Amino acid sequence: MAAARRPTRVLPLLLACALSACSSARSARDAGRTVSGTSAMVGCEASVKDGARLGRAALTFSGASSGEATLRIEGEAYKSTVLVDVATGTVLELAEGTYQVRITVSGYRAVERSVSVVCGKESTVAVTLNRR
Repeated sequence: MAAARRPTRVLPLLLACALSACSSARSARDAGRTVSGTSAMVGCEASVKDGARLGRAALTFSGASSGEATLRIEGEAYKSTVLVDVATGTVLELAEGTYQVRITVSGYRAVERSVSVVCGKESTVAVTLNRR
């Protein structure tokens, strides 16, 4: 019997920091690697690491002012579960491709979104949480 996989904790990030350069370090977990930095994405050539073409998905939440969201991220070659503070959202750095993201927060309806990640670009995913 396989052991249950524990969700990875992602540090909360402010949207303002996610969309522009800021002085505080950003952090997100992807494929077992912590990604951090202070500059915005600049182009695909600068966004290739270890042969992977990377892009970012910034998730923001409305409808709930506090709580922890569980994000289940599934792509063609990548699956992960992360925990995020809904008050601040997060930025995920992922390999280029399309991902299905399922967001669950206690007391709210689950939300599913398709997220396209493009090399060197950052897309914003706005999630509205509705009470059950």
